[in-house]
Amino acid sequence: MCNINPVQNFLIAALGVTVAAAGAVVTAAISNNSFWSAPGSVGIMITAGILTLVALGLLAAAISALNTFCSCLMGRCEQACSNLKNLLTGTSVVLGSQATACFVAAGFAWIPWAGQGPMWVIAATLIIEVVLITSAFIFFNALSSCGQQSG
Repeated sequence: MCNINPVQNFLIAALGVTVAAAGAVVTAAISNNSFWSAPGSVGIMITAGILTLVALGLLAAAISALNTFCSCLMGRCEQACSNLKNLLTGTSVVLGSQATACFVAAGFAWIPWAGQGPMWVIAATLIIEVVLITSAFIFFNALSSCGQQSG
């Protein structure tokens, strides 16, 4: 029997880490809004970048688990597999860009108020990523249903 549970587990983990990364960026942006706390936002942005890379790795693991599951189905549910894989791949590309943006923003986050624009854009994009990962569960459920009907 084909096991879709690893895909779900990696998606849940990626969602949680992405929420944490978005929270870290918001915290860094708030910290950057003060002369005294701005230097602390550097470490927070680096943490956000690392969290974003962890989320990216979890999505890569979800894609790998998805490939294994879809191979096990031997061609059944091909469209559902493709839909979920395409969503996860696109989300991964944006997460990679956001990780880079976090590290770049960390370079000037120590300057009070200088990082506000980029940090809020990064936070907004990570929140959109949270929505995209959440929407992956719709495709996941469709694939799960198809797999159960085919199995």
